[in-house]
Amino acid sequence: MKRRVAEPLTTAIHSLIAREWETLGPFFEKMVDASSFALTARFHNALASLRNSAEPGLAAWATAKQMVIIPLFRAQLVAETS
Repeated sequence: MKRRVAEPLTTAIHSLIAREWETLGPFFEKMVDASSFALTARFHNALASLRNSAEPGLAAWATAKQMVIIPLFRAQLVAETS
């Protein structure tokens, strides 16, 4: 079953990652440093849908980035709800 992303901004992030993932290291670092809950949530969703990509290397990249995003997302979620 193919996963789909419904929200337009998340869809755009998904498309960006799918096309440019090999060059997004610095962008990803800036996104993490920005500590934006909304942006982190969207990246989390986009990365989750790319973990099973057939593109060589993309699934591993998405999984590795999720190891950074998930703790950040959880911390931001706690901060948002406190």
